[in-house]
Parts: sequence; structure tokens; C-alpha cells
Amino acid sequence: MIYRGSGKIYARRQWQNILTLEPGSVLRLSFSGTWRVNRNWGEVDFRGNGNYSGTPSYPGPGLPEGCMLVRVDGGKGRYPGGSLPWVFRADDGVAIDLRCNDEDAGLRDNSGHIVFNFEYEAPR
Repeated sequence: MIYRGSGKIYARRQWQNILTLEPGSVLRLSFSGTWRVNRNWGEVDFRGNGNYSGTPSYPGPGLPEGCMLVRVDGGKGRYPGGSLPWVFRADDGVAIDLRCNDEDAGLRDNSGHIVFNFEYEAPR
């Protein structure tokens, strides 16, 4: 069975759970819209600002500031890249969380959200 839907990931919030995958399922994610993560430059899309990298205090150090990060089952935040859709296959049941790559102390001056669209293929 295939489920489709969408939601919002807010630039001012820490990790936001979007769903838990069943074993044997496949998730495809795409993104639209922009958010503001630094008052010194304009809005960015899910790719963030490639001119600035997250410092060690960021959930994605070394990754573009403001990019969308994914965390699988409470692991480390990662950026799967600028090509869409992002595809995840679950061997076990796993929780999927998203957030903006900005240090927690810097979230309060962020604004906006990015819309995520998903296609979730559950095992038969």
C-alpha cells in the first residue's frame, strides 16, 4: 500500500518527527519552500547556504548552514544531498526526524518553514 501526504518543518524548532517506518517499507521525501536561518542573508531552500558550513555546535557540522537534516532512529543528523527525492529503506522499524541545520541557541531568530511531501510504501 502507498500513502502520500505532506507537512511542515519549522526553522525555529529542534528535531521534528514525521513518522516511523515499518520494517520493509520505503519512504521518498521531497521539499518545497524557503526559510530564514540567518538574519544577515535571505531565505534559503532545503539545500541551505553552501557558502557557510555548520560549526561543531551544529547538529550537522560541516554541512551547509540552513540545510534540511534527516535523523534516522535518533542517530546523527545528515544531509543526503541536493537531489530529490531522498529515499529511505527500512530493514527495521525506524523513526524519521527532520530539522534545519542551525545550532540550538540560534533557532530563536529563525523564521518560516519548508514543506515536505512524502510517499510511503508499506510492506504488503
